[in-house]
Amino acid sequence: MAVDLTSNRFDPGWGTAVFLSFAFVYLFFTLFLFPATPIFFENDHFIQMYDSVRMIEGEVLYKDFFQFTFPGTEVWYLILFTIFGERIWLLNATIVLLGLSIAATMLAISRRLMSGVYVYIAPSIFLFFGFRWYGMDGGHRLFSCLFATLAMLVVLDKTTRGRLAAAGAFSALTAFFTQNRGVGIVAAIAIFLVCEFIWFKKGERVGDLVTSLATFGGSFAVTLLMLIGYFLITAGVGTFIESTLLFASSYNADPLNNSNLYFHFWYSLFTGTFNRSSVLIDLFYYLLVPAVYILPVIFYFIKKPVATELWRKVMLLCVSGLLLFLVTTGLNSVRLYHVAMPGIVLIVLWAYRSSLKSIALACTGVIVAASLALCVWTQVKPHPDVTELPTGRVVFTSDAAGEKYRWINNNTEPGDLVFEPYRTVVNFPLMVRNPTSFAMLRSNDYTPAEHVSTVIRQLEAQPPRLILWDGKWSLPPGMRPANDHLGPLYAYLTDNYRLRETLTPLYEFNVEVWERVPE
Repeated sequence: MAVDLTSNRFDPGWGTAVFLSFAFVYLFFTLFLFPATPIFFENDHFIQMYDSVRMIEGEVLYKDFFQFTFPGTEVWYLILFTIFGERIWLLNATIVLLGLSIAATMLAISRRLMSGVYVYIAPSIFLFFGFRWYGMDGGHRLFSCLFATLAMLVVLDKTTRGRLAAAGAFSALTAFFTQNRGVGIVAAIAIFLVCEFIWFKKGERVGDLVTSLATFGGSFAVTLLMLIGYFLITAGVGTFIESTLLFASSYNADPLNNSNLYFHFWYSLFTGTFNRSSVLIDLFYYLLVPAVYILPVIFYFIKKPVATELWRKVMLLCVSGLLLFLVTTGLNSVRLYHVAMPGIVLIVLWAYRSSLKSIALACTGVIVAASLALCVWTQVKPHPDVTELPTGRVVFTSDAAGEKYRWINNNTEPGDLVFEPYRTVVNFPLMVRNPTSFAMLRSNDYTPAEHVSTVIRQLEAQPPRLILWDGKWSLPPGMRPANDHLGPLYAYLTDNYRLRETLTPLYEFNVEVWERVPE
């Protein structure tokens, strides 16, 4: 007797609960060591968490310290810290919540395109084929992708006024966390509404299209203004715009943030310098985006199939995925993974409607099994001893990953001034204070000369005992490129500090600890 895996008998009412329960267990034990010790993952999320601490202490975001993203992440952690205190486990709990929410949203989208057991493939690929490497992010990126995906979900079936208003609100929440992705999803849904009117609603009047666009755009604008209004008032409209919108030109000047980064992977692949531990995952997402969005559109215009409800939904996912891809800067593996949700659903849909659906299901089963095995290995493999930080107990993934934090923790007290200019990630976990208004400097036009001058003035006003320095920045004046403005800061460092400790290089940073010379 043949087994029909597309039958709803393989998708009982409790199927979602079972899937999400397994997803929760996987996420929890990827992020926590049994029974509940947070595993420490260094990332930019610590910058935004420390921003929230500064806000609790009375400083004004954008006015008293610099940030270039919209304030959604800071508000999220501000609420959590107010309720639970400034504890590091809140980061890992947030990542679990984000992963679970995105998986549930992808599952809801898949149900509208497929049936049976195949609806679980797309969320499984997202969770089990990338999250362990690229999803350990409690900052603005995954938040914005979640709300952008929710905006797609509410208009996937219908574009009634109520659904358009909800999509506008979700798009505003997308921008509240990452402004460029908010712009991308707004543009995508607006384009989709026009395409829907042209090809799928031929009997309607132009006035209906205008009403739909006005409902969606009005909801977006009103919701976003409500969300950012407080910050416009407290920081000032000019300061807010300069920090979050006009800074984009400086932001893109950093090679790690501009679009050319997308091609670096292909260069590394041909030169043999790629990361071998994640090359299959990287290759999947670099091939997936943007080709999977473009090919269905090309097919539609060449073959001109009947304008079915399925094609309408495919168009929404194609346009949304492509626009999110185009507005995302610094397209490395991490950021490609974050914007890949619509593409994952589309490639699974393609397999589902072809003879490859059984192969796709089998491959997903292998991926899930391998990821669950890695999750078990995370729990049983040897770890460094649990470390007690001012924000709570953590376990580091390796001795090298924890070296900087243990050293600073052993040589400072909470409240001490410590400046880590290349990326101020030590401040929140160790509860040490950044005496400057900047959380990240770069040796290029990302950091203009006026920012360097401000940092030096602030260091002179409140000199920290310790400065964590990137050894690659220790260059004499004649060896600095024209776009490297850190020379005066290095001169200040060598005039007032001495090299105390050289730590193990971590990520792209050659970590050095400099201690202030007593006057």
